[in-house]
Amino acid sequence: MDLSEKWKITRQYLQQALSLLPDDPVCIETGGSVEAFRDWLDHNELELALDELEMLAESNPVRPEFWAAMLSAADEMGLHLHAARYRLLATELDGQFASRERPKTHFS
Repeated sequence: MDLSEKWKITRQYLQQALSLLPDDPVCIETGGSVEAFRDWLDHNELELALDELEMLAESNPVRPEFWAAMLSAADEMGLHLHAARYRLLATELDGQFASRERPKTHFS
């Protein structure tokens, strides 16, 4: 697979993560805005776009699927430390959602 194909796949994962944020995400002064994310993407600065999404996730509610998309993007770029962090965040959130969404039974 050539580099431009890898970039295309990474962009798809990044766009997927963006789509999993709230419709009007809260932005913070120290970073984390949709506009900055799009600027980084326009300049093919995919790691910086990934970082921008991570900052957005710090001030917005996200589900495990967000971190799964971020993990896929990080894996595609070979960013192993990012990938490990996202894997941990996805696992932690998945456990929280599973415990909240578990149907009640007469044994619970």
